[in-house]
Amino acid sequence: MFVQTPPTQPPNAFLADRVLLAIIKRRAKEHSQDIHKDLVRFSDVLASPEVKENCREANTYLPQLRQYSSWGEHIDKIDTAHGWKAMKDLSAKEGLIATGYETKNYPQNPSLARVHQFAKLFLFSPVSALYTCPLAMTDGAALLLSLSDDPTTADVKREYLPRLLSRDPEKFICSGQWMTEKPGGSDVGNTETCAVPCPGTVDPNSFLIQGRKWFSSATDADITFLLAREGVATDNNTHTFQETSKGLSLFFAPIWLETPETLKVHRHARRSVQKLNGIQIVALKNKHGTKQLPTAELELNGMRARRMGPQFKGVKTVATMLNITRLHAAIGTIAGLRHVLFLAKDFANKRVAFGKLLRDQPLQARVLADLETVTAGLMHSCFYVVGLLGKSENGGNVEDGVMLRFLTPVMKAFVSKMSNAGISECMEALGGVGYIEETGVSTILRDQAVNMIWEGATNVMSLDVLRVLLETKGVAAFIFQRRMIELLNVKTGSQTLETLKRKLEAQLASFPDLCKSAMSNEVESRTLLFSMGYLIGGVLLVEEALFSNEETDVAIAQRWIHNCGAIGNFGVGGYDQKDVFTKDSDILVAFGSKL
Repeated sequence: MFVQTPPTQPPNAFLADRVLLAIIKRRAKEHSQDIHKDLVRFSDVLASPEVKENCREANTYLPQLRQYSSWGEHIDKIDTAHGWKAMKDLSAKEGLIATGYETKNYPQNPSLARVHQFAKLFLFSPVSALYTCPLAMTDGAALLLSLSDDPTTADVKREYLPRLLSRDPEKFICSGQWMTEKPGGSDVGNTETCAVPCPGTVDPNSFLIQGRKWFSSATDADITFLLAREGVATDNNTHTFQETSKGLSLFFAPIWLETPETLKVHRHARRSVQKLNGIQIVALKNKHGTKQLPTAELELNGMRARRMGPQFKGVKTVATMLNITRLHAAIGTIAGLRHVLFLAKDFANKRVAFGKLLRDQPLQARVLADLETVTAGLMHSCFYVVGLLGKSENGGNVEDGVMLRFLTPVMKAFVSKMSNAGISECMEALGGVGYIEETGVSTILRDQAVNMIWEGATNVMSLDVLRVLLETKGVAAFIFQRRMIELLNVKTGSQTLETLKRKLEAQLASFPDLCKSAMSNEVESRTLLFSMGYLIGGVLLVEEALFSNEETDVAIAQRWIHNCGAIGNFGVGGYDQKDVFTKDSDILVAFGSKL
């Protein structure tokens, strides 16, 4: 009986990824050897039977809510798999949050702490059972606390920031981020949850929170940040509340109450003896994907919390968290695409159909080459923005901050959209077996769909791009235009690359007009966002080809730019230079070698 040799992941995902290798070599050049060495070691850890089993277990044994004890006591306990808890421990040991803040380890270029961190997250995400989701919110919490200079909440920063950044699994904590309510969704101005000053306390930042959060990611986290409408006391012992987002403040709260006794219990069993902080778990959400991650609808009844940041400036304060979690979403989605593309390529090298290996079927080679092109463009784009994040946190100039703010929503929306299309195509490239649950492709497809919605769907991101233009009075457009042109300002003896440069420069010349049009008609903001995604991908792929002068990089840049209109429609026309896209080119891009 015939048994198909199954496709497998490469022994070391970092060493097998020519794009990530190139990104580290060029973008982390001052510390590239040390980072390279750590990523090789970490990839070996991720390929171990232990991590594979923990991932399988977390994906199999999904969270369960126990609301009542056998005696009718309301207990609200969430049971999660051992594998899920093990992912938290591994995250701590590997410093998946800490690395981004340990800038002292990169004396020649502190901004590389973020490049190193996100490279590790990129490798971890597809095999983490989506533990990168709580890590994204934890990173947001760590960044927010690290930037806080409010003396009235200095104790919160002093106690919790070291734990968010700890490499000790016994001390490491994760954060949630609870914004979504029934009336509002992305429109947080409709938040109904209210906060009133804690009676009997002299701390002006102590509050009791009452309300309902419809979708609370990482309900098993240790702490959380949430928006609530802050009440102002009146003379007759009542409170008044401002409507819309103007009345919202940001609050910090422990989710579970810690006591000296609970801290004596092993961390994996601690939830069994802890009490919730004024929280009732109404139900766990039955989601399309991310089922490993406990997400719940919550009733908040006297939740003790501290206001973080200025009164009534909650939306502005929480933006710090939102922007970095959006970048995490982009990295996680493209990591998922890279993971399943490895499988699709290996399958093409092993599966015979109609007398030939799939890699030798011209149409399949074309599809896989297009998938590799999109993966490369999206990876270069994401890590360019990660570099901006590092620079903005480590003495970067004002323009770095503007570029980061301008490009973050582009990455969140464009990368998530393109990657999800690619993951679906990879499932199809595996044929019927790709649709079978055990291959893992369907899990990644379901899980990554959330990144198109979480922290703002594509329309919300498009309007956010527009908001940056309006806030900067159009200056962001000219900064983007100039910086992209500067990246292309490298002399080359290659006529092919010169042609690609001229094509991009022509598109960049009209970019301010595109922005101006969107500023006067918001319907065009989505067109603007996708145009920016295509542009930055093209520029960075040409930049890489100029740097490496490798035939494969030139071919990838050609494929992206000449087939720009068909990106996401893999193997479909749209090529304006058909003679460039030969079978040799397809094999070179898809598999790294010619026929």
